[in-house]
Amino acid sequence: MFMTKEKHFGYFQLVGALTFLLIVISSNNLRSATEVEPVDIRLYRCYIYDDIKEWERVIGLLESTYRSNPTIENEFQLLHAEYGYIPYLLGSKGDKDKAQRYIDMAELHANNILKVKPGHVGAMAMNSALLAFKVYLSPYKAPFLGPKSIKIIDQALKLDANSPYPLLEKANFLQYAPGVVGGNPTEALGYYQKATEILRKGNNGQHPKTWWYMNAWAQMALSAEKAGKVDLARKTFKEILAISPDFEWVKTKLYPDFVKKHG
Repeated sequence: MFMTKEKHFGYFQLVGALTFLLIVISSNNLRSATEVEPVDIRLYRCYIYDDIKEWERVIGLLESTYRSNPTIENEFQLLHAEYGYIPYLLGSKGDKDKAQRYIDMAELHANNILKVKPGHVGAMAMNSALLAFKVYLSPYKAPFLGPKSIKIIDQALKLDANSPYPLLEKANFLQYAPGVVGGNPTEALGYYQKATEILRKGNNGQHPKTWWYMNAWAQMALSAEKAGKVDLARKTFKEILAISPDFEWVKTKLYPDFVKKHG
C-alpha cells in the first residue's frame, strides 16, 4: 500500500508510541515482579552483586511492612537486614555517622523484640553484634562493651545451641577478636561449619539463597586461612564459587588475594 509522506510519518509515530507503551508496561511488570520477590532473595542478590543501594531500598520496604503490621517476625526481618547493612557503612568507603544511626535503629528493634520475647536468641545475637559495631566505631569502649557482647552470645547459646544466629556471632567474635581476649580462628571455623550445616539441613540439604549463608561461607574460608589451614581455605573458596559463581566479593577480591599470597 502506497502512503503519502504525512501518512508515512503518522504511521511511524503510531509505531513509536506503541513501542514506548510496551516498554513502559514491561518495565512496570518487571518492577512489580521484583517488588513481590521474597526479601531473602533480593538481599541475597544485593550481597552477591554488591548492590548496596538496593539493600537500603529493601530496608525501606521492610520498615513499611513493619509499620503496617508490627509483628515480632516483621521486626526481626527488618533488624536482620539492618544488621547486614551496617558493616558496609563501617567499611573504608562507608559513612560512620550513618552507621551509628543504623546501629541505634537496629538496637531499638532488638530491644523491642526482647521486651516481648526475652529469650529470642536471634535478637540477642543481633544485640551482641551491635555492641561489637559500637566498639569498632569507638575502640575505647572495648573493655566495657566487649565482655557484655560475649556474655549475651553465650547466654543465647545456652538457650539454643543449634540456632545459627548466635552460632555465627560466636564465630565472628572468635574470628575477629584479638587472641588476648579470646580470639581463635580455629574455633571460629568450627562454629561457621556447624551454622552452615544447620542452615543447609533446614533447607532440605540444599544451599540456601540467603546473604548470611553466603557470608558465613566467606568467613569460613577466611578463618581457615587465618588458622593456617591453607588447603582447606582454597577448597572452601572454590566451593563458594561453585555455589555462587557471581559472588563479587569472593570472585574479585578474596580469592584473587588468596591466590596471590599462597599461589
